[in-house]
Amino acid sequence: MASSQPQTGSTLNNLPPRSDAQESVYRALSSLNPALRDLYEGARRILSEDEPLPGWTRFVPHAVREVVRGIPDALDTPKESRLDYGGRLDAITAKWEQARLPLEGVGLAVQGDDRVLIPTDLAADIARLLREHQSSTQTTVRSRFRRLADASAPLGSEGAASQWAEEYHRIHKWAQRNSHEPERWTTAPEVSDYREQFDRFESAVAGLLSDYGQNKGALDDILADTNRRAD
Repeated sequence: MASSQPQTGSTLNNLPPRSDAQESVYRALSSLNPALRDLYEGARRILSEDEPLPGWTRFVPHAVREVVRGIPDALDTPKESRLDYGGRLDAITAKWEQARLPLEGVGLAVQGDDRVLIPTDLAADIARLLREHQSSTQTTVRSRFRRLADASAPLGSEGAASQWAEEYHRIHKWAQRNSHEPERWTTAPEVSDYREQFDRFESAVAGLLSDYGQNKGALDDILADTNRRAD
């Protein structure tokens, strides 16, 4: 599993022992939130089996997603303020009705090319809401991970902190993408692919929560690999 020198974890009941890096993650999550620790440990044990239990392709990324998103909550990392969709839509609805535009059916004034004519200020409000919605859904999670990296990981430079936040965000996207069963059955992924992703996840968490010096080599390797993929 994760890159480090084995071995410090328990071998009771033939459970897979934890490497040094895994032990640091386990202890850090234990101190932070035991529920996150249990999710991590459960996923680690699943992937340690030669033949993981049924459902592993969804259980593991679901656990990873919960841990990745739970760490900022446990550390009280500030969230981006959410858009007040209800209030904004109420204001747009009021302007829509003031312009005597229908909410159903036909009757909108149109030009010869079928463009709808609405007041300029109403169009501006709609465009602003759409733009802010788009920006919010794309940046809220990423910006929170950046705050987490800035506050928790002693990376030494603004550029490195940004790279590390992107790595953490990439792991989150992988976990979210694989947490739910697709509508159509697809070929099951290789266990080795999930183990690779889990290694990256462990190193990311180790860099944010554990002994940075002990795990610096693994973190540097992952950042270098991320940079190569971006080139």
